[in-house]
Amino acid sequence: MKKKKIIFNWKLNGNKYTIKCFINKVTYFIKENLEKINKNNIEILISPPIIYLDYVNNLLNNNVNIKLCSQNTDINYLGPFTGEISLKMLKDINVKYVIIGHSERKKFHNENKDIISKKFYISKISNIEPILCIGYEKNILNQIEDIINKYGINILYNTNIAYEPISSIGTGIIPSIDHINNINNMILNFLYKFDKNIKNNINILYGGSVSYKNVYNLIFKTNINGLLIGKSSTKIFDIIKIIKNIILI
Repeated sequence: MKKKKIIFNWKLNGNKYTIKCFINKVTYFIKENLEKINKNNIEILISPPIIYLDYVNNLLNNNVNIKLCSQNTDINYLGPFTGEISLKMLKDINVKYVIIGHSERKKFHNENKDIISKKFYISKISNIEPILCIGYEKNILNQIEDIINKYGINILYNTNIAYEPISSIGTGIIPSIDHINNINNMILNFLYKFDKNIKNNINILYGGSVSYKNVYNLIFKTNINGLLIGKSSTKIFDIIKIIKNIILI
């Protein structure tokens, strides 16, 4: 059975004091409930602001129950690219995952499908598992198709696609269970045309206004393999309540 990934994306929030409090409380809670977390096949990812990745890595102190995820990466490994961070640098501080093509990167940083496809590709060949975000309803499959056309279907093996509908980001409104299931089936059916084994080798996640109030239905009444959580990640109470509601304490 696939692990369900629960990704807490802190975006541009936090400082050393609040992050230390968060990590201490979350790691303690996970340690106390590790049996239930493992029983439910849950994998927890923390995605702090990039400047704090190494700080969080040190706080985790090789805690294998929490994985480190970057919010972004550059398309270059090294060189004259002021202000960027490379996959080699991320690997050096124990980052295991990277979010690619988040809607806020598209909106505020003008990332297009070519940049996103390149970031996805170099993340994969660098052995940092990408989490590809898609969400514009009219062209939801375009980004996936662009990656396949450029790099082949095999590049999608052992990766993650996070469906984040624009209408749900920061609004408190989520689509119906049927809608989420239909979108997931549409993605899988599209991939199935290229490779009949892809279904067992890719994770479809959901992101957008996830909270402890709706997390149970999202996990247990849909066919998704995990969640990309934004706003609720900034409150320690919400983080713990979300995990509790998933592991059914």
